[in-house]
Amino acid sequence: MKTLTAVCILTLLAVPARVRAGHELPYYPSFYPHEIRLEAADAADLGDALRAGRIHATPGENPFGDLPTDTATVASWGGYVVLTFGPGVIQSTAPADRCALAGQIARRVDRTAAGFVLHPYPVTPYHGDYFYHYDLAQEALRAVAVASATPPLPPAFRIKATGATARLMIGPPTAAEGTWQAAIEVIGLDTLVPETGLPLAGRPAPPWGKEGWFHAFRLLADYVSDPRVHRQAVEIYQRLTAGLVATDQERVGLERRLVSLLRSGCDRLVLGYTVRREAFTTDFTNGIENVGYDAQTGLSSAIFLRTAKLKDFPWNGVLRLGITGARIAAWNPLAGFTDTYGRLLWNAVGDPALLPAPYRSGWLANRVTWAIHGVDHVPSDALMPGRNGRMQPVAAGTRAAVRVTYTLRPSLFHDESTMTVADAIYPYIIAFEAGSDQTVAAATAPVRAALAGIRVAGIERITKQLWGVDLAWQAPIVEVYLRQAPSDPEQAAALAPAWSAVPWPLLVLMEEAARHGIGAISQGDAAARGITWLDLVRDRRTSERLLRLVEAYAAQGYRPEGLKTFVTSSEARDRWSALRTFYVTHQHWLVTNGPYQLTSWSDNSVTLTVFRDLSYPLTVGIYDRYAVPHRGYVTKVERQPGRLEVTADVERVARFARSFEIVREPLGKPPSPEQALSAGHDGKPQCQYVVVTADGRVLAAGRVEYANGGTFTVQIPDGIARFRIILAIVVAENETTPEVTTVALPQS
Repeated sequence: MKTLTAVCILTLLAVPARVRAGHELPYYPSFYPHEIRLEAADAADLGDALRAGRIHATPGENPFGDLPTDTATVASWGGYVVLTFGPGVIQSTAPADRCALAGQIARRVDRTAAGFVLHPYPVTPYHGDYFYHYDLAQEALRAVAVASATPPLPPAFRIKATGATARLMIGPPTAAEGTWQAAIEVIGLDTLVPETGLPLAGRPAPPWGKEGWFHAFRLLADYVSDPRVHRQAVEIYQRLTAGLVATDQERVGLERRLVSLLRSGCDRLVLGYTVRREAFTTDFTNGIENVGYDAQTGLSSAIFLRTAKLKDFPWNGVLRLGITGARIAAWNPLAGFTDTYGRLLWNAVGDPALLPAPYRSGWLANRVTWAIHGVDHVPSDALMPGRNGRMQPVAAGTRAAVRVTYTLRPSLFHDESTMTVADAIYPYIIAFEAGSDQTVAAATAPVRAALAGIRVAGIERITKQLWGVDLAWQAPIVEVYLRQAPSDPEQAAALAPAWSAVPWPLLVLMEEAARHGIGAISQGDAAARGITWLDLVRDRRTSERLLRLVEAYAAQGYRPEGLKTFVTSSEARDRWSALRTFYVTHQHWLVTNGPYQLTSWSDNSVTLTVFRDLSYPLTVGIYDRYAVPHRGYVTKVERQPGRLEVTADVERVARFARSFEIVREPLGKPPSPEQALSAGHDGKPQCQYVVVTADGRVLAAGRVEYANGGTFTVQIPDGIARFRIILAIVVAENETTPEVTTVALPQS
């Protein structure tokens, strides 16, 4: 009887010789540059290097005050500027008095400070859900504007503001440790949601990690001093993450209610946010174009490397990036690559199941596609990972709410091995095993809470013709059953996808290294155990110890308990041998199935070369529609019986030679082919709307897709003549920094 692995293994029926580079190829199974170089640099040297053309971009930094000619920047959210009251203030003052104090402190913040935006609400324009909080954010801003009517700060009141925040305060703000009544600090995404920076073998965590309401919960919930308010906030958070909402109206209402609860006591509150600006060269010959970025992580994102194109040699050039900051993170694909340098490296070599949508809160299909259906139970032939590392049959009658069916987009790993079902499911085993790394365990907690079963449903045959040669390979189809899931389908798909960007032998090797004390998977576990943080590349002594393990496992055809159903001893021997051969050839263990592979490294630089594997399913230009964010503008709103007719302008990109400009034009003008490609999920702009009462209650929420006639038609529920409707136009999936229009609905 054939094993399941043998049935589901990726098989190329005809494979031309691999080609590493060359303009002569009509097909490029990769991204634009054939080589990427990451170069460590001092901040003082970045400007000179960028100006001289030695580097193309400076992820994380803008080395200029006034930008030189042929240089541009991208703007993204840098972090919250947060005010936290000390325990003494919280114990001695009522919430209303704390809010008044906060208003006075907000008035002492220098609103002209570079990179700072006064915004006393935790959902910012760089969050995809900002539109649904727009009126509440504006009310919070108006409250700060009238704070002069409140009493001044007590003479002995001390504010601690050190480092980057000290420059924000007007007057002498600093106080010694232990003597302050309030502290101001900047809190970024790495601190707020550290698990979003973990590779986790290419699986996202958590699926709601870019949402403003979630950031507000992480930022404020632990500081809510009123037990009743805290309990209510936790209950709403659990409803949102479990998908226990029926409509968009209910979801938006709960998100707004959650943020309002978290802000109500003014124990900790947001004063504003910082804007990160990162520079790149636009020189006609030596510059780059097609620069996509993420609204929250900027150029330190997967979308940047998947869109950036060199103007001079778009398909055969070297992209050079200059990066500052400490390079302390270990290089391992579970809990390493956590600094800026490492994150960019992983974004090039690692290929996740889904990518964060760059200009909104959702997810993009990358190496899996999915379909979601409601269900009542888990089928009897499904399996569940156990705490003993084994895959076990699900219990009879196991309930489930959702089935997510993933079709994998497999390709060769860098060690020439083919991806199998075993590779896709082994991360589930890691998530459930007892005694796993605490950082990994915390990041995968949503998976353990939601997963009800896994079932391998079969394979899908994929064919493609290239240069007259028919290629065919087989994509495993895996059903994942969830007890609960977010109501957003993209978040549900991102909760527990069947995928791994690295081969199962490498994941097993990392686990065994941790068990043998060779190295800990995460920085936290390394510190707790007093051992090194596992690095698969730069630690020669560790690599030699790993080699001895791999040789032993290859000799015995070692398979972990959870994979014995899926992998034969002979297949395991081949996989371990392939991993060993890769190490002997390349002198590192960083094997992935991503578009680039690590070729060389030193203390100050890394060279990554394209992995031209014809089974790789993503071709050049596939993410070009995200290269430049587009915007929409409401220009006219007409009231009709039972509806609103919304007229709008939308942006498109007009390209010429190696440059482009953004053109604003009326909705309804026939789009160019490029505009149709980049206009949205299916090429059509959308009109978002939310209808609210005077006290902020949500009556309706949703979005309308453009049909024809040059306008959007928004249906208005009966009985809302005296309320407000908030509108924004979404173009090319860009929901950040929207142009928002609020319309008061007079009595008909």
